[in-house]
Amino acid sequence: METVVGGLLENFPELQPAYEWETRSGEEEGAYVIFDDVVYPHVQDLLSDASPQPSQALRRMFRFLEQLASAEAQGLRDVVAESIIERLKADPTGMERARALMGPAMLELARERPPRQHGEPR
Repeated sequence: METVVGGLLENFPELQPAYEWETRSGEEEGAYVIFDDVVYPHVQDLLSDASPQPSQALRRMFRFLEQLASAEAQGLRDVVAESIIERLKADPTGMERARALMGPAMLELARERPPRQHGEPR
């Protein structure tokens, strides 16, 4: 869990400005906050592209999320489930598009998890 945010920023430098804004107070934010407030809005933005084919950026993000969802560490699976999948399930249009990009681990998490609106307790 300690290195997931570093790996995220290494693989997705385009998220650096949103990460810096989120951590502007100087406090180090945990993975759940970063995935809730930086990654999910980015995923949502990528999913809103009406192109018939998903962008390379969207495919790359879902490959990264699938790696986390299939990790041995329960915390990594939980951050994907709670910050991404549960929120996608509250958005049927986004979830429909996302489902086509999910690997087996994410699809399994999607079957298990109820929808959650942003701000709802985990």
